[in-house]
Amino acid sequence: MLDKNTEEILKNITVAAPNGYKLFAVDDFLTENVEEGINKLAEDGYILVKYNCDGEYLLALTQSGKDYFALKYEKLIYKSLISKRVALFAFIGSFLGCLTFLLVLILVGWTNA
Repeated sequence: MLDKNTEEILKNITVAAPNGYKLFAVDDFLTENVEEGINKLAEDGYILVKYNCDGEYLLALTQSGKDYFALKYEKLIYKSLISKRVALFAFIGSFLGCLTFLLVLILVGWTNA
């Protein structure tokens, strides 16, 4: 996973250059440590750096860079579904436990009804 700064740089590149190379200046990014972030993205295989001189970069996304946010979204959806399942099973389990307890009370005759 990328840190917040590097992820923001990748998001800017994804929006500005989804298919092919584009020339970026350091000022195009609203984050800190842009040079370090671009170097980390290149090392991790998310972007290709074709040109780098005096704060200007010619950048393109790799397939990993294009898929990063889609995979992150899928993981978020998966975690959400797991949480909903756990909540549903907890509700069903507590409901069945209450029913079992009431049946035991009725069978034993401890109710006032």
